[in-house]
Amino acid sequence: MKLKFCKNLTFVQITNIYQLMRPYFFLYKLYGLFPYKISKNQIHSSKIGLCHTFFVAMSCIVYFVIAMYQCFYSLDIVFDTTESLMQFTSYFMLGTFIAVYSCASNKYKFLLLKKLILLSSMLSEKEFFEVAKVIYFKDIIGYIFLMGQIFNIASEDLTAQNISKMFALHITMIVFLMDMQYSNFVFLLKSCLKNVNNNLQLLTKSYEGCEIISCNKSMQLLQFNNLQLIKLRKLQHNHHHVSCVIKELNTVFTLQIIATVLMTFAEVTFGLYFFILHIQGKKGIDLDKQLWFNYFITSVTYYSLKMAVMVWICQETKNESLKTGIIVHDVILNNNNEQLKSELSLFSLQLLQCNNEFTSKCIVMNANLISGVVSGIATYLLILIQFLNTKKSTSKNNEQ
Repeated sequence: MKLKFCKNLTFVQITNIYQLMRPYFFLYKLYGLFPYKISKNQIHSSKIGLCHTFFVAMSCIVYFVIAMYQCFYSLDIVFDTTESLMQFTSYFMLGTFIAVYSCASNKYKFLLLKKLILLSSMLSEKEFFEVAKVIYFKDIIGYIFLMGQIFNIASEDLTAQNISKMFALHITMIVFLMDMQYSNFVFLLKSCLKNVNNNLQLLTKSYEGCEIISCNKSMQLLQFNNLQLIKLRKLQHNHHHVSCVIKELNTVFTLQIIATVLMTFAEVTFGLYFFILHIQGKKGIDLDKQLWFNYFITSVTYYSLKMAVMVWICQETKNESLKTGIIVHDVILNNNNEQLKSELSLFSLQLLQCNNEFTSKCIVMNANLISGVVSGIATYLLILIQFLNTKKSTSKNNEQ
């Protein structure tokens, strides 16, 4: 009884995308990523929000310059090895880029959101409930995990090292929110494609049933045919709208996804490399300069799982898109109604023009990306280990 009450209390109000995204809008505003205000299911620009966004972007740029100055010139932040300096520099550079790009691309994301709002009107309350369960579950776990790292950076001394850890956590949170925004948008598109597929199957089944029941009632059958064809054309229109939104999504998030993949690649590679050194009893990284509890486990696990979840959602959405073509061709082959077959043939031609893949220039968000990243990490791990061995042999030769 208690579980049923909690379920109703949590999700009964989620009937549209505004209610679904309400917690995210709050977080985006908090981190300066959403310079808009919402009133009566309408989104309007906000001068205060724009100022906040501009301040966040400029503060990220300014502190990145300060951090690089402290690393390379004033030496207020000193690293034990060249590899740890490379890890710090690449992380701050990519993280700052994602934060600034997210602030700068707000206008395009706002236009994309408006199209998603129109598109999601096809979803029922039950479908919004299913979407909410998935995206809330993964995002709450990730957000709590990152907030838990605050205890690792808490300190009374405002040294350059501690300030860099605070900024690193802030950047990490922004990157997480933007990556989850991308995956949530993709998951919404998956639900829209699933809605099209389900309605297409229902449409063809009801068509077959009507042919059997009303075959002697030509007038009724004609009216039913016209009604079903109208529904089919609406499904075609919805599918075309989804495909257009996918293309725009790819355009808006291109640079962000490239930076996210590069950051994941770099962090996992360096994390595994430092772990190998740690096992051998060698010091590769100063753990006091890291924001993570148990750096070797939490950092690699976090970035690996985040990338895996994003790729999984994109792959599932692509698979759902492929199902549409299978359903259409199954109906064409197993149906004798010429009007329906003619309309489905047009739908089939439309599907041929729609390549609903989630791409960012040369990066395709599917299972092949995971295998590519894993093989790349293995390759660069070998390069780093060889670099370490070269340094050892050089130092021995110098001693001799």
